[in-house]
Amino acid sequence: MSRFLLLTNGPGELWGWARPLVTVLKARGHEIDIQLLPCPFATGRESLVARHLPARVLPPGPLPSLYRFLDRSEADMVVQLGGDLLFGRLASRRGAPPLVAYAYGPKPGLSHCEAVFTAFDAMTVPLKGRADVIGDLVASAVELDGTAPVWERGESPRLVFYPGSRSAIRKIALPFLEEVASCLRKVYPRLGLRTLLSPFADETEYPLWEKAGLSPTFFGAGAVLRGADFALTQPGTNTLELLHRAVPGLVAVPFAFLRQIPLAGVKKWLASIPLLGKLGKEGYLRAMASKGRFLAWPNIIAGRELLQERVGELGPRDLADSVVKALDDGRELAERRKGLRALADDGEASNRLAFALEEMILSR
Repeated sequence: MSRFLLLTNGPGELWGWARPLVTVLKARGHEIDIQLLPCPFATGRESLVARHLPARVLPPGPLPSLYRFLDRSEADMVVQLGGDLLFGRLASRRGAPPLVAYAYGPKPGLSHCEAVFTAFDAMTVPLKGRADVIGDLVASAVELDGTAPVWERGESPRLVFYPGSRSAIRKIALPFLEEVASCLRKVYPRLGLRTLLSPFADETEYPLWEKAGLSPTFFGAGAVLRGADFALTQPGTNTLELLHRAVPGLVAVPFAFLRQIPLAGVKKWLASIPLLGKLGKEGYLRAMASKGRFLAWPNIIAGRELLQERVGELGPRDLADSVVKALDDGRELAERRKGLRALADDGEASNRLAFALEEMILSR
């Protein structure tokens, strides 16, 4: 039995990466500590959600106490799953325990890791071949969601809304998606709709979405996406959930939502400046969106548009029209589903990573 210290931060990393790895490591008889790190994308509910995992959970806390804990870590291995590698380097600064990272792309400090793992072959290019492809942990997370009786017979088409993991975005998304749904029901009287509430959402939000006729559910994405025909979502880890269930979708970034998107590092600090910061933030995000780069992970990995993307001054009717157009083109929908299925992972990444970590400990 070994003790692992997992460092993770935002909702995507905690739920999509740490959750499946913790589950496998615990099943193999290991002890796990999860240290949550400061994160500009955090929802504030990471500690509550993490307590459902079979591990000891330590909240971000004040930086001095965090530094003291990491400096005194007695783990056999430190595994960084998101966040600044400064924390991982501190926990392994004496060379024991070794530091290992799982990442989708380059970040400062990776050269100090004993090993770096990633999800797809395409991700090794920006990592300059310095990472071993182990598979996508999000695919393992989706498998953990299992199955559930989500859909009713006769519902067609079956559509999934993703309102996001952060409450500020969900707040403005609710009336927006309510209008999208109203438009779609005029076209599809038997529309099957489920709004996938994030595990980081407060349960008190459920009746609000239910009252709006948006059929909210706290079932996991892996269960809800089984049998779904299409999804309307935002950029993020959720696009990988669509990939691994081979569900076509539309990734939308209405400019009306831009002020609710957090910025990291210096950009976050600039955004905190009253008035000027807000205007600067929106200008920055608009400029990035106008460059035409892919936003959805499946598109970035494949180098082509597997999930449709729309960015700009988009209203509910605009998105409803785009969804109708996509659903009514059966041939294109089938091609996109085929492309997603070809790229999807087998869901064994967490097992492969756990085995690789064990081998590293045994070889020391």
